[in-house]
Amino acid sequence: MSVVIPAFEAPVKAAFFGSDAKRDYNHITAHFGLHEQDMAFVKQEHTNICHIVSSGYETQIGDALVTIEKNKLLAVITADCAPVLFTDGHVIAAAHAGWKGTVYGVLENTIAKMKEMGAGNIRAVIGPCIGPQSYEVSPDFLAPFMADDKKAAQFFRPQGEKYLFNLPAYVIFRLQRAGVQDASWVGQDTYKQEDLYYSYRRATQRGEPSTGRQVSAIGIF
Repeated sequence: MSVVIPAFEAPVKAAFFGSDAKRDYNHITAHFGLHEQDMAFVKQEHTNICHIVSSGYETQIGDALVTIEKNKLLAVITADCAPVLFTDGHVIAAAHAGWKGTVYGVLENTIAKMKEMGAGNIRAVIGPCIGPQSYEVSPDFLAPFMADDKKAAQFFRPQGEKYLFNLPAYVIFRLQRAGVQDASWVGQDTYKQEDLYYSYRRATQRGEPSTGRQVSAIGIF
């Protein structure tokens, strides 16, 4: 299994883990020296909802998590959507940024929650997701993006009667528009790099089982 580790400074540790069809999180928590009960998830439904994780948190509908708690892993699960990990060194967050959640503000809501908890100079890293050469969409897909901001047109490149959508660049655009200037993508394409990552789009096109996923996690230690 591949592991991409963003260069966050201590006391923050984070990792983007490659495809895992078994959904066994023990190897992930072991990577951080924790246990599975130390992981916090959301029931992801492509929303713009962000939850604060404190003692007694229970999994609920949403697509992002924020905390200042130590030894607690915030985790999101993806299969082409963009996992985004945030920190300012004291506050951490994890977001599941598919196109829908991104358009409707999951990143901005996450940043707002972080600031509520005292975050200052926030940095964000986007993990493995579908890349700009792989995300083909129909013309009507552009409508909600253009309704939000005409500048979104720059993230769609015509290809025949369709377009190629640059999801990671659009996520960076939204992050920077919200004030997070230090935003980057790890450059890993889940669709093309099938030896490392599961892709929902690739599996669907091939008629294969949609069982795999990637996990991205961040914690304060």
